[in-house]
Amino acid sequence: MNVEAQGKRLSKEIAKVGKDVAMFSGKISNEKFVANAPPRILEKDRGKLRDAEEKLGILQQSLEKIRALK
Repeated sequence: MNVEAQGKRLSKEIAKVGKDVAMFSGKISNEKFVANAPPRILEKDRGKLRDAEEKLGILQQSLEKIRALK
C-alpha cells in the first residue's frame, strides 16, 4: 500500500466532505431557510449533515492512522 498516495486521497476526500458539512450547516443555521422549508426537506438535510459529519470523523481517523504508518 502506498501510504503517501493513500494520505493524499484521504485529504482530498476530507476536503470534499468538509465542504458538504459546511453547506448543510449553513442551510440549517439559516433562519429564513428553516422558516420556509417543508419539514421533510429540513429532516432530509439534517440527516445529510449527520451523515457527512460521521463520514468526516471516520476519514480524519483514517488519515491519522495512515500518517502514523509513515
